[in-house]
Amino acid sequence: MFGRAILKSLMLTANLVVVFILLLTILGSKISPEKFIIPAYTTLFFPLTILANAFFVFFWIFARKWHFLISLVLLFIAAPQVAETIPLHFGQTKTNLKSNLTILSYNTMLNAGLKKHTKENPNLVIQYIIDTDADIVCLQEFSISKKKEFLTENDILKALKKYPYHQITYKQYNSWCISGNATFSKFPIIEEGVIDYNSKHQNAQYSDIKIDNQILRVFNVHLESNKLTSKDRSLPLELKDEFNTEKLSGTTRHLSNKLGTAYKERAKQADIMIKEIKKSPHKVIICGDFNDVPTSYAYTVIKNNYKDAFAETGFGLGWTYNESIFRFRIDYILYDKSIHLVNYKRSFVKYSDHFPIKGSFYISKI
Repeated sequence: MFGRAILKSLMLTANLVVVFILLLTILGSKISPEKFIIPAYTTLFFPLTILANAFFVFFWIFARKWHFLISLVLLFIAAPQVAETIPLHFGQTKTNLKSNLTILSYNTMLNAGLKKHTKENPNLVIQYIIDTDADIVCLQEFSISKKKEFLTENDILKALKKYPYHQITYKQYNSWCISGNATFSKFPIIEEGVIDYNSKHQNAQYSDIKIDNQILRVFNVHLESNKLTSKDRSLPLELKDEFNTEKLSGTTRHLSNKLGTAYKERAKQADIMIKEIKKSPHKVIICGDFNDVPTSYAYTVIKNNYKDAFAETGFGLGWTYNESIFRFRIDYILYDKSIHLVNYKRSFVKYSDHFPIKGSFYISKI
């Protein structure tokens, strides 16, 4: 009897801990990391927090205790975040509409390291874009070299000749390459703009694209990177071989410092982005690499009242960043509610550290 009482106390304590973490995560989607940083960290393991709370719901039900309500109530409160993080759409969402617009969004990882593109020996990123044949292509980490032995802007424009219209904004310069965002379109780009949020490496741009008799504003967004080096990403793996409190503390402190700085920068950038997005006189589609998960403040602010293509049709976690144990959904296609999503696809091609994503849409003719 005494042992059962101790077990109950331990389980209740553990339940309250995971409930508290879930509450922090919900707050993290609403409160800017500039004001309160701790909840931002909990968004990274939100799927595990969901599973832990679901476990306690069933545990207490089987134990015939009212305590199951503690996690259950909070899971209901977190339902919007759960639906965006782990949508459970079984099978392809059916629609009678036929798409009249396809959009590809892809963080190219410096265009596959600036490998030269030829018919005999193609650059896999460039070839993928050609083969996908989307109507509009939004690229982040779009990079060219000043050196002819690497991929140049002329090489890319020649390879992507099926796209007569393009907008390229370079942000990061060094002796080897120039990087930024690029939007390629089969339809005319009649106006363009740049949203500069005082980042040394990332920015955003918009293109007003005329499709038939209407104009669509397409935002191509790249938010602040966490700037984790290959050494940084290997630190959690090293803990398996040499685990001690000192090493754990050092790893946690190092990574949290980098992540914390990036969270705050993305929060400021997201606030700037949504102000620009709301100014649009046209229907809006937002593509890009947010470098943040669906429960984050940055995602929540930019998503606003728009729809998330994966959340509307996908199943599971749908991660787009694929580097070692770091697997997160940080690339998005968001769209105006007046636009109809026909299909969403994530391609499992490993030409970059990101998977490309494509949305097929039906835009009604006015």
